[in-house]
Amino acid sequence: MVNQNRDGKMSRILIVDDDLGYSCLLSWLLKDNGYIVDHTFDADSALEMINDSHYDALIIDQWLSGCSGIDMVRRLREANNRTGVILVTCLLPWELDQKTEGLEVWSVIEKMQVDKQEFLDVIEDAIRFTQVSSAGVNA
Repeated sequence: MVNQNRDGKMSRILIVDDDLGYSCLLSWLLKDNGYIVDHTFDADSALEMINDSHYDALIIDQWLSGCSGIDMVRRLREANNRTGVILVTCLLPWELDQKTEGLEVWSVIEKMQVDKQEFLDVIEDAIRFTQVSSAGVNA
């Protein structure tokens, strides 16, 4: 597991989702596997948190109030933030493929079809993506 970031600190993940039940489930799963987890309900507060803190991966709901998850990712990429993003949606993941093209979204996961081990594997891959992206920016 990649529970530590490249600085040797515990990996930190931000969940951006207005569904409290789903967010609590993901948070519990991640904390139970050694991750530090923060949560917020909307894109504006998430963007503030991302500007104020380092995150190793972001889990973003596609349907946020005030801004779609894709729009939020677009804003992050325009600000040159290359943190690994996992987009969660009630749609079938392939329905978002065209919309996420070019945005470096690590994975799109269907909300109600999350397999625990598969989800943890996707988190680890997104963290590795962040580490590689950060190393390229800092090189």
